[in-house]
Formats: sequence, structure tokens, C-alpha cells
Amino acid sequence: MTINLDQLSNRLSKHKTLLLFIMVAVFVVLANLLVMHYINTEKNVYYWDNSAYWTSAIALLHSFETSIRSGLAITIQSLQTDYNYLPILPIVPILKAFGISRLTFVLAIVNLYVIPTTIIAVWLFQNLFYKKASGKFLAMALFAILLFPSLLLPALTGQVDAVGLLVIAVILLVFSKMDFTKYSPIFSVALGTLMCLLVVLRRWYSYWAIGAVVVLTLVVIYRLVKSSGFKLDKTFLKMFVGPFLNMITIGLTSLALMYFLFNHLLAAYTINYSDLYSAYKDGGLLSQVVRFGYYFGIVPIIIMLFGLAIAFFDKRFKKRRIIAAFFAMQTVLVFLLFIITQNFSAHHYYLLLPLFIYSYLVVITYILQSNKRVILGAILSVIIVLSFVNAFVSTSRESTAHLLLGEQNSPVVRKDISTLKDLVAYVEAVKQPSDTTYIISSSDTFNDSLLRDVDLPNRFIDNILTVSHVDKRDGFPNGFFGANYVLVANPVQYHLTGGQGQMVITVLADAVLSGSCANLTKLKEFSIDNGVKVEVFKRTGKYDEAFVSTLRSIFKKEYGNYPNLYDINQQ
Repeated sequence: MTINLDQLSNRLSKHKTLLLFIMVAVFVVLANLLVMHYINTEKNVYYWDNSAYWTSAIALLHSFETSIRSGLAITIQSLQTDYNYLPILPIVPILKAFGISRLTFVLAIVNLYVIPTTIIAVWLFQNLFYKKASGKFLAMALFAILLFPSLLLPALTGQVDAVGLLVIAVILLVFSKMDFTKYSPIFSVALGTLMCLLVVLRRWYSYWAIGAVVVLTLVVIYRLVKSSGFKLDKTFLKMFVGPFLNMITIGLTSLALMYFLFNHLLAAYTINYSDLYSAYKDGGLLSQVVRFGYYFGIVPIIIMLFGLAIAFFDKRFKKRRIIAAFFAMQTVLVFLLFIITQNFSAHHYYLLLPLFIYSYLVVITYILQSNKRVILGAILSVIIVLSFVNAFVSTSRESTAHLLLGEQNSPVVRKDISTLKDLVAYVEAVKQPSDTTYIISSSDTFNDSLLRDVDLPNRFIDNILTVSHVDKRDGFPNGFFGANYVLVANPVQYHLTGGQGQMVITVLADAVLSGSCANLTKLKEFSIDNGVKVEVFKRTGKYDEAFVSTLRSIFKKEYGNYPNLYDINQQ
């Protein structure tokens, strides 16, 4: 039996719904295959943000296995913390059904948050601006967004922050259904609730929420002023009542929910995070713009700007101008507000991603309506594929490719995993069950989280004390004095440039390695990746008071206005 491809194509074109369903199904399968390939290629020990939600999901699953009441109680209690369990709650049933492996966890993130976000974004854009869209648009749109490195990168590293993008997609969906020129209490309450949910899921999404409300207000006011012929008379004031009530209702709904259900979020806004995270700021505006360019890549940024230019100046896209203005203004505002506090990390760039997705979709529609769509489509496809390969496949670290095509995140392959496990086995063999361990190291090569999670998902390593990594944020670790065993990396390991703002690591490490920290006996050392040696020490008694006094003097001289850094007392 032979298959006539032309006949098959004609039949499918008559069943548009079936064709679209098949395309979405292919997209979902492809996304899952890419994730499986990435995770199976990687040989890594996950730590810090890359393991935090995975370990939390495993712990929450065990709580639910004890009893549903126990799981719900822990989830509710977590709502008063920055890293609450709401983003991982939908993942727990998947871990229960398919196991707690890293692959299952990352696939759950992609299928619950990344894929639905992509589908909603494409559907919403098509429904608003390109209702005659064909299967070609759907295929190109899904392909372009799926392979956009900045969307997949945090998910592949086990971070669930894409849950915020899903909420943003729903917020934009509500925006599209709402007439802002009239008072719409139901829509306004819904938007206020979604804005609150967005902030609760990850506190830093408050930048997006605030930016959206501010810019939306400005856009609505501009449109009202323009429609009134730029006359601020009684007619304008009457027209302004509805939009004003909408904005007030959105804001009050969010504030009320936070006050009664999540009051810790409101208290958080009184904390000077700009100061606490000052070690994470390594330059002014120009430096942050350069970081932005290196992360997204010059070529993707050019495509984004091209999409904005089309939306603003091409007459065929007149209806998209106001949306383009919203995304552009909101993105600039969010960027400026965020860098006041700290540098962007990969997951924080989700705040800026909606602009890229929108602009890419504009470019795709422009290509499909162009008489040179084959050539332009081929060029765009090549750029998308190259960006993806550069980000997730290439093992090279060429700065030129990085600058042109964006952040690189090829699967990590560590060669020292067996050594790290031997290190854990050794420490557990020499110490008593109740003994504690403190780790003085803070780099990707070695840190406390890495050692604690080295056996994941099988178990967590117990009795590793909480480590201070960043001075102003964490304070001095008085728990260090009570640790029975101390592990120090040699050379000293830190994750901020030059160890700036990490004296809690560098000063202690130097003291131990130089021998000025008495009552520590070296037991053994282990060689791990990047030429680093991990030296294991056992505490034989209390530390000399002169040593403690020296530490107090060093930190008071550097941080005289921060008592938590020089209130150093041996336990």
C-alpha cells in the first residue's frame, strides 16, 4: 500500500482541528525528547537553586505519603516563607506516579509549566492578531518558542520559576478579554487575584506585576486622552472613571489577599534587599545591559527589536502597536527596577521573556505574509537552531558564539562524583551519628549543598550545618564553632568575583588552611574537579579566644554597621 503525500496533505487541510492537534502533539513529544536527551547526557551533582525545589518536592511527597493532612499542613506553613511549596505542589502527584528521579522532576516542570505557557502564548497571539493563521504559523511559532534557550534553561536546571510565566500567560489572556474603558469588577478582581498568586509563587515576580499595572495604567490613560482629542475636560473625566476603578480594584484585591493570607510578603517590602544583595551587583546600568546582551545574545535581541519595529511601523500590524508599547515599556521598567537590587540570574530573565516571545511571533507572521517567506523563514530557522545548539549542545565556551547567540548551558559532566561519594562515606565513617559538619567552600566545584545532596534522590546527607555564603545576607556563622568536623576547599572556593562580599568564606578558609585556627586536626584530603582539594579536619576542643577575638575585629572593621557580622561568640 502506497501513501500519496499530496492526498494526505489535502485531507488533513480539510480537518484543521485534527492538523493542529497533531502539530501540538508533535511539539509536546519533541519537547520531552529534548529534555530526556539533556538530562541523560548530564552527569552532575545538583545543588543550591538547582536542587532546592527537587529536594523540597521529594520531602513534600514523603509528607503526603504519611498523610494528606500532613502534606497540606506543611504546604500551608510554607506559604510564610520565600520558597514556599505552591510551585511544586502540582509536581508531587507526578513524582508519586513516575518516581522521584531528576528526569521525572524536570519533565514535570516542562510539561506542567513550559509547554502550557508556550501553547497559551501562541494561541492568544493567533486569536488576537492572526486569526487566519495556518498550520505553518503554528508549526513555526511552537518551534521558535520551544527552542528559545532562555525559556528552557532554568527548567533544565531544575528550577520551577516557569510557573510564573504560566500565570503571566493567563493574566494576558484575561487582559485580552477585558474592556478597560469600562468598569469590569469581575475581571479586575480576577486580575488582582492572579497578580497576588504570581507574587506568592516567586516574590521577585512582583517586579513584573508592578510594572504591568503601572504601564497598563499609562497606556489606558494615553488612549483615553487621545480619543478625547487631547482635551482634559468633563468628558475625559467621565471616560476615566471606569479605567480608574479597574486599576483600584486590581490593586486593592492584591493587597487585601496579601494582607490577610500572605502578610509576610508585605513585610518583605520593608527589607532593604538592595543592601543585603549588594554583593551580587557588579556594575551599573551599562554593566547590566552587557549582561543582558550576553544572556539573550545579540542576534536574538536584533530579532526582538525587529519584531518591535514591525509592530510599531508596519501598517498591516497597526493593532499590535499598543501591545508592543505595553511590552516594551513594561520590560524597560522591570529591568531598571530589578537592577537596583541585584544582577539578573537565568530564572530572573523570565521577567523579560514575554517581550521576546511577542516579538518573535510578530516576526513569524511578517515572514508568512512576505513574498520572500521561504528565504526569511529559512534564515530564522537557522538562527533558532544555532541558538539552541550553542546553548544546550555545544561544549565549547567561545565568547563570540556566546555574545552572538546567547547563554550556554550544555549538560554538565563531572568526573569526580565517585570521589565526592567517597568523601561522604569517609566522613560518615569517622564521625559519630550526632556529630555535625561545617563546610567552608562556596563555588560550583564544591559547596555544602553539593555535598548534602550528592546521593540524591536516594537520601539527604544529615548533620551538615547551615553555611553562610554571603556576608550581608547571611551574617557570621557562629554554628561553625560547634561543628565537630570542618571541610575546607583548597584553593579557597567562592562564587562571587574575587570573593567580594564573601569574607565569611575567605577569612575562615584562610584561617583553617594557614593553621592559625587552633584545635583542628587534619585527617585526610580528597582531590576533586578543577584541581581543588577538599581537606577534612576534626575539632579537638574549643577554639582559642584570641582567634575568636581576631575574627571579631576583622569583621567589625569591615562591617561596623552590621552587628550580625561581628557579634561572634563561641558556643
